[in-house]
Amino acid sequence: MLVQGDSGNGVTINDPTGTTEVLFYNKLTVNFTVTKGDPPWIYTGTTIYLDNLAVDSTSEGLGSPFVKTYYPEGYAGAHFVRVEAHFVKGWQDTEDKSDTAGYIVKNAVNTTNLEYLRIDKLHDYETDKGYLDGSGVTICIIEDRIGCNNITNSFFNKSLYRTCHNDLYEDPDRKFVDIKYYEFDFDSGLNHSFAEFWDEETDTREEKWEELFEEGKNSNYSSTADVHGTYVLATLRQIAPAANFVFVATNDSIANRGFAVEWVHDNLQDLGIDIISIAWPGYEAWEYLFDDIAGNGTITVHSAGNNNETFTYYNDAKYPCSFDNTIGVTGVFDGDHGNSSERWKRGYVVNSGYGVDITSICNATTLDWSPVPGGNEFNFTSNACPVVAGILALLEQYQINYKSGTDLTVSLTQILFEETGDEPGNPPNATTTVGGYYDWINENNQTPYYPDFPYENYANYTFYCYGWGLIDGYEMFSYFKNNY
Repeated sequence: MLVQGDSGNGVTINDPTGTTEVLFYNKLTVNFTVTKGDPPWIYTGTTIYLDNLAVDSTSEGLGSPFVKTYYPEGYAGAHFVRVEAHFVKGWQDTEDKSDTAGYIVKNAVNTTNLEYLRIDKLHDYETDKGYLDGSGVTICIIEDRIGCNNITNSFFNKSLYRTCHNDLYEDPDRKFVDIKYYEFDFDSGLNHSFAEFWDEETDTREEKWEELFEEGKNSNYSSTADVHGTYVLATLRQIAPAANFVFVATNDSIANRGFAVEWVHDNLQDLGIDIISIAWPGYEAWEYLFDDIAGNGTITVHSAGNNNETFTYYNDAKYPCSFDNTIGVTGVFDGDHGNSSERWKRGYVVNSGYGVDITSICNATTLDWSPVPGGNEFNFTSNACPVVAGILALLEQYQINYKSGTDLTVSLTQILFEETGDEPGNPPNATTTVGGYYDWINENNQTPYYPDFPYENYANYTFYCYGWGLIDGYEMFSYFKNNY
């Protein structure tokens, strides 16, 4: 609206309108008009703020609209533009007039699953948690590679590398994610050595992303499995877009996966890793590595896999998923699944059972681009796993900023799952909360039914096939805030 005093000076924001929505990696249009009072008032210019950050100044806008686009400087939730026009009269009289308009930042083209698991509530601003977007948290992805099919894409989509920041203070790196990308170090002579290799001199973050694209440019990837790590990263960026990412590339080698786990274990503190996301099977012999990783306070999240198996203590257990020091994730179909009889039921081929801690949605993270032809969705437990890892990154951010005396460990995370996991048939929603689906199994104030569930030898995992139930991001946060 026009903000105008007796002087006749004023400014009006025409766009955004308060309901305007913009994806964090796209630009927001700012449109305003300045009105000047009668002489001797002189218009000297306008400063444009996104929230409280000055992103631009101009001497235009008087009498005709000034229109320019900016990145939103916020990853999710409600934000605002403030336009402040400056006027002067004579030598001493000055006047500033400002107008403010809101806009909404979205971090996914399809937010359905974010809403189902109440991740959108985690993103929204609240006075006792601010905005949760993963800022200050480091997530390690151990995966095949980052890449995309060069026939369908001339470069990665902005959702993969955009920080949602403008190029200010002559610092172009503000615009790009600083990806830490490690590959197997053949020159070291060691089995478990990885290093950052850049073929070209990379003075900027943009050059890193250009090289990552060029590395795989001639591969013409044809399936999701070819660049599985790209989908994992893209999924995590919809949930924790401000997190720091360490990507350890295994190039689809089983041997390299083991070497990568050893290397991450050995360099955990130097890398500052809070969360590890793994979506492939490993070996029971790695247990001591994950014991140490968990002892460091780092949480490993692992997918249960997709072989249509029910894990038991004696049969088919998959590792690291079934270790008691990692978070194992299985999956259900969401409420939009085509067949209504299958909604909120375990996915067709997903594994579950012994050692699985929690259930997430296994279909589907939807991208607004296709890393491989026609592949704009990510499915099965490979999708469910980074969804859980992203939620834990948001809780980790809250813990760092508001609960510095309480470390978010694997054991505490398992308690949060027990107390807040929702019944799959009655999934989270915006108005009600459901107590822990199976919390009665091993409550301390009664005779435990399965005292070591989900690491109990004799539990009926055909029946108890969802771990502690369906993850509810916002209820987890609320329980953690109120009880720790």
